[in-house]
Amino acid sequence: MNADAMTVERIEIELAAPPSQVYGAIATAAGVRSWWTDGEVAEEVGGIGRLTFGHSWTELRVEELVPDREVEWTCVGQQIDHFDLTDEWVGTRIHFHLTPLDDGRRTRLDFAHEGLAGLGCEEMCAKGWDHYIRTSLRGLVEDGKGAPGPGAGSR
Repeated sequence: MNADAMTVERIEIELAAPPSQVYGAIATAAGVRSWWTDGEVAEEVGGIGRLTFGHSWTELRVEELVPDREVEWTCVGQQIDHFDLTDEWVGTRIHFHLTPLDDGRRTRLDFAHEGLAGLGCEEMCAKGWDHYIRTSLRGLVEDGKGAPGPGAGSR
């Protein structure tokens, strides 16, 4: 099955922030804590970080980092207490593609979380990503105020 057929959540938005600012928010641990949740994100290809959601956690391996252009993670471990399968995300891929607009003053973000189709978390995850990308990440890069999840250290 190709990646598009497996994609449950695909979000395309334009952000009033330069690609370097958006990249910093998605490619660094401090950035991710400011719009998503607590924990660590590896900042080098092949590195594995662990994000926490209360008592639950998700481990993401960095597959690709292209400054101001691309960030891609693969979920390699997970223990989410409120999912029927506590490791549903394992093997899914999260991809951010940045395109500069208006001579680099703005950014088009193409986001996809591939591999969620048919999983029990599909609807909840789609709603979650909608909030985290359209509201929290946008708020962080445009206004300096993200809306990370419960327990996020940057709130």
